[in-house]
Amino acid sequence: AAAAAAAHDDEKLMLSPLQRKHLQVAREAMQELKAVIESEDGWVQVAEKQGVRISRRAVAGHELGMVRGVTTIRFPASGIASVLADRSIKVKWDKMCKDARNVEDLTAESKIAHDNFKPIWPTSGRDFCTANLVEHEADGSIYAAARSVVHPRCPELDGVVRGEVMLAGFLMRPVPGSNGRACTVSYLSFVDAKGNIPTFVLNKVANDNPMAVAHLRDLVEKMDPEPFLQGPTAPSNATPRAPLPP
Repeated sequence: AAAAAAAHDDEKLMLSPLQRKHLQVAREAMQELKAVIESEDGWVQVAEKQGVRISRRAVAGHELGMVRGVTTIRFPASGIASVLADRSIKVKWDKMCKDARNVEDLTAESKIAHDNFKPIWPTSGRDFCTANLVEHEADGSIYAAARSVVHPRCPELDGVVRGEVMLAGFLMRPVPGSNGRACTVSYLSFVDAKGNIPTFVLNKVANDNPMAVAHLRDLVEKMDPEPFLQGPTAPSNATPRAPLPP
């Protein structure tokens, strides 16, 4: 029924065949994200630092596997989703991000994005082109899922290796009793960085990647939450923006 409803909605969007393909990729990523991001099946906690629980999940054929970071952020879920949706400020919370941009809007809640990451010696920088989708749940939770796609306006860059995001995303789930002022944030990353990468670099990525939620927490907890507490949760593209700290 959900697939039929989605197909009916797509007919109203006047999407090109490529756009429909990319939207379907994002929807499939969303389904997989929901199945795994809160699951304990196969996950092993490897560290806890700065209030972030870091876990890894082995995946056959992939040395790095999945990594996950979970923390509590004292800020409304819709406000965090608003910050995540603004690619221009990703460099403020993802310390390895060199630059990021939205390439194309597919729907109000689905976009094609390009993210360019700094090199880790002795490897080259990596970049990714992804289809992204945001979904809001009745309980106020918000999911944001991503998976790699090929897009004509997202060409490969000279001197940068194009990696593949098999699955990545966030879950912002309101903390019960917080009146929407705090949420548990889970971040999942399952990436093939491509190329020959030393094990010590892979381990650094596995340890550093989940800490993005700590940097995100430090950023948004300096912002004013009130604009995000007015009325029901709105889609991320319609969410009011609180002032960003310098």
